[in-house]
Amino acid sequence: MALRTFTDLADVEWQVWDVRPQYRGMANTDLEGGWLVFQSPTEKRRLRPIPPDWESCPPERLYLLSRVAPSADSIAA
Repeated sequence: MALRTFTDLADVEWQVWDVRPQYRGMANTDLEGGWLVFQSPTEKRRLRPIPPDWESCPPERLYLLSRVAPSADSIAA
């Protein structure tokens, strides 16, 4: 699991990490490939599938990815 940090345009710090489930028999096959978690002090988002270059992309790209990631509260696991 890689972990990155970036600051968005509102000066809010976000942490980003990848989740790659070990169990392959998940009921929701969309999650089998894993997802990125974006977490700020007040919000959590989840993006799937994991973009292949996320570990090396610039912070501006991480910000854009975080904006398209739905809130983790709105996702049925």
